[in-house]
Amino acid sequence: MIPLDYICLYTVKTVSSITIERDVINKIMEHYIISLYQTVQSPYFLFSVLCFAIGIKLNYVVQLISTVWKKNVVIKPLLFLLISMASALICDIAWLIKLSQSLFVSMPYYVVVLFIRIAWAFLAVQYQSLALFLQALTQPQFTFKKWHTVSTAITGAFFLYFIYLALFHPFTLATTTERDIARTAMDSAEFIIMRYIIPVLVYSYPLLGLAYVFKNMRTFKLPKLLRKQVQLFTAFFVMPYLAIEFILATCFASINDMYLTISISTLLLTLALYYCMKNVLKIRLANATPRVIGMQQAHVIDEFKTVLRGLSEATNTQELTHITQLFFNEAFAIPRNSVRLTIREHYSQEEKQNRSSRDDMIEAFMADHDAFDTLLVRDEVTFSNFYEPTPHNNATIQFLNDLQADVFLSIHSNKKLVGYITVDHNARLEHLNHSEQDAMLAFATYLGNVTNLLRYRTVNTLLSKEKKLKDSLYNKHQEINLYKESVHGFLRHSKRKMLGIIFYKNGHFNRANTDAKKLIPFDPNLQEGHPLSKSLQEVAQYVETFSTPYSLHTKDSAGNKLLLSGVPHLEQQHTIITASYPDISDVILQQMHLLHDPNDWDYLLYLSSTKAGSLINAALPSNEETVLNTKIKLLKAALNKKAVFLNVPEEDIDELAKLIHAISMRETLHTLTLTAPTSFAAIAPTLFGSAQPSSQIPLLSKLSNGTLSIKNVHHLDNNCQQALAELISFGWYRYLNSEQTASSNTRIVCSSNQILSPLVHSGRFNTDLYTLLKKETVTIPSVASLPAHEQESLIDGFTDQYITSHALKNMCALSQKEKQKIIDSQPVSMLELQQQVQHALQEKTASIPLEVGTTHNASFEDPELLLAGRLGKQALKHEHIMELLWKKFKNQNKIALFLGVNRSSVNRRFKAFHIGNNSEGVA
Repeated sequence: MIPLDYICLYTVKTVSSITIERDVINKIMEHYIISLYQTVQSPYFLFSVLCFAIGIKLNYVVQLISTVWKKNVVIKPLLFLLISMASALICDIAWLIKLSQSLFVSMPYYVVVLFIRIAWAFLAVQYQSLALFLQALTQPQFTFKKWHTVSTAITGAFFLYFIYLALFHPFTLATTTERDIARTAMDSAEFIIMRYIIPVLVYSYPLLGLAYVFKNMRTFKLPKLLRKQVQLFTAFFVMPYLAIEFILATCFASINDMYLTISISTLLLTLALYYCMKNVLKIRLANATPRVIGMQQAHVIDEFKTVLRGLSEATNTQELTHITQLFFNEAFAIPRNSVRLTIREHYSQEEKQNRSSRDDMIEAFMADHDAFDTLLVRDEVTFSNFYEPTPHNNATIQFLNDLQADVFLSIHSNKKLVGYITVDHNARLEHLNHSEQDAMLAFATYLGNVTNLLRYRTVNTLLSKEKKLKDSLYNKHQEINLYKESVHGFLRHSKRKMLGIIFYKNGHFNRANTDAKKLIPFDPNLQEGHPLSKSLQEVAQYVETFSTPYSLHTKDSAGNKLLLSGVPHLEQQHTIITASYPDISDVILQQMHLLHDPNDWDYLLYLSSTKAGSLINAALPSNEETVLNTKIKLLKAALNKKAVFLNVPEEDIDELAKLIHAISMRETLHTLTLTAPTSFAAIAPTLFGSAQPSSQIPLLSKLSNGTLSIKNVHHLDNNCQQALAELISFGWYRYLNSEQTASSNTRIVCSSNQILSPLVHSGRFNTDLYTLLKKETVTIPSVASLPAHEQESLIDGFTDQYITSHALKNMCALSQKEKQKIIDSQPVSMLELQQQVQHALQEKTASIPLEVGTTHNASFEDPELLLAGRLGKQALKHEHIMELLWKKFKNQNKIALFLGVNRSSVNRRFKAFHIGNNSEGVA
């Protein structure tokens, strides 16, 4: 056994050893703590901290300066922040110079005082700029108010005071002893301002700025991103600064010896500034960045791998919805029930989806804003719109509010909208950074491609695509035929290219060459009533009046287009007019400026030089802007095989259906007029027939190469409308009560006296049929809605069509008063206008009796009147012709109208020839 005394001795030695080791450790720890304290308390450590702080602030000052010069940046808040940070940088530089004087560089102390005073001058500027920055940041349109002017004046006064001391009294209180005495005695205005007034301003400005921030948060609806910025600035920038400034202000007397306090406070404020500015600049400080900046998370990339595998195996839209919700939940932490995927109806696959009012609203928005962004994020849009509101952003915000969504992501394929994804409002509290937004866009791109692949897998889709391809080829074929016909017409004229030269002097035309006599086979001096004579007179009078070249398109005696170009001959004082058949460029340039779409220039050729164009010109005899563009749309619709919807006055429907049928060169036209709503059982057998051999032949089979015009298509029941939509889309129809199908090439022309869009919204008209008809709608405006000059042009056109005798055209043309009378009656349809013109012309010709018992038709065959009409105003020189006209008309006004002269000229001739019993010549 071990002796007891030995054990006691060992225990005493062990305890003594432990005590000694503990004392050594304590001394070592105390030594390190004292060394660390001395290091942190030393001016060298403060110098290092100041260099670090100056580097951080200088970096952000340069960054803010470069940001201010950018476009689309809100300048005022960034400018105030720049001034505040630059002022803080100057204060740090002053401390650095003071430490350098005592540690490294021996310089006169008045130089240090110079920088100290400059720093105090910028201290008030720093905090007032900080207050203005907080207000400008939270106010959409920041403007200076009265208290801003007062505070700026106060700050400017103290700024100028310290600058004045620094520059003009550099040696006053310019030593350490003098400044220590003045700091203790407080008998100097400089130190009184430093000790009491400047700290009051330092606290007043930021507190007042914070008060306005809270007021603006109640007044204005701040976006989520801006609220986050305010929280960061308040918690990490403003409040720490105020707390540390309070500590330093209470230790004003011993501030120069508090290296530890200043070092720690400067370091903490620099780190707080770095953290605040780094995070605030990421979330679009005053639009400094176009989107919220953020790093791509690794789990998002991992989720993409799973998503791509799932998308490649999807077979219907329900699976796409499930994959979309799963991706948004795993990648962006958005609840699955807050994510919605919608595939547009005409891109749906196995089964149709019933559109809700929400879907209709989205469709309407996308139709009106087709060029808008693919990804709409509420936080981004509201922030952009806060400082600079735009109609684009206002419409987008209203759209997202109506949807109650934070994110709207459209899905495109082949530059067409195929669907969209929405994320419900407040589904995620955190904002979406640009990396997450890019991930959403990438997902939408893949989803669009998959949707497109699913679309092409269906049989119906293939049939629809095949029919569209056939229709497109037919349309191109028709355009090529028209182009050939048009070019052949111009080539015929080019083979016998003629250039007629006509001289005009002193009211007399002289055809100078053989081509002129061929192009104008009559003497325009003797037949002034001829339309070609009128055109020559118009060109000649314009050139003679204005002494400038002038060109006019007209028609020759055979109805071919003719180009008249007049130029003045200044030396011999007469006008030279050339007549020729126009080239293609002449026809295009004549009316190119009237086109709404310049790409439609080729249709100008078709209208002027093809049979189809002549048919349309006969239906709408005017080349004014509205009518011309309407004719082009009508020609486009007539050239293809697609179903056409006629949005025209009811009286014009039959004529336009016949016109489209004629241009399409189809065999049979059948008109189906619906006067009341019909049932499926009543109309379907007639249209689609039955699979039974004994049943009647369906109308779509009879008209396989014909045209079916359905008037008041809205009276069809929904099942018939759906069947008609299938026929238009796929080119086949189903027999009644059977799955058996038959193809049909029938051209469908629909019309309605109702506006279809309200019927679609109320569910009384089939959506698919409406979508198809809307694409091919021909709209002819009401005649009464056209400008007055276009109505007059149509009246002149119908007048030319009705009058067949050019020699009597002066007599039968409607006067301006008669045209205005027709316009005042406000005709709606072209048919009504045409009938009114014919009626007016019939009344006018009937009021010119030749002999008792003769009709106005016989007057067109009277050779004496034909001679007088050809002579025009030259007939005033022949006494026997004037006597003849008096016997025929017994009215000087009618004679003047017939000859195209003033009634006073007729009256003077009657007096000279002693014709008539009175000067007025009223029968």
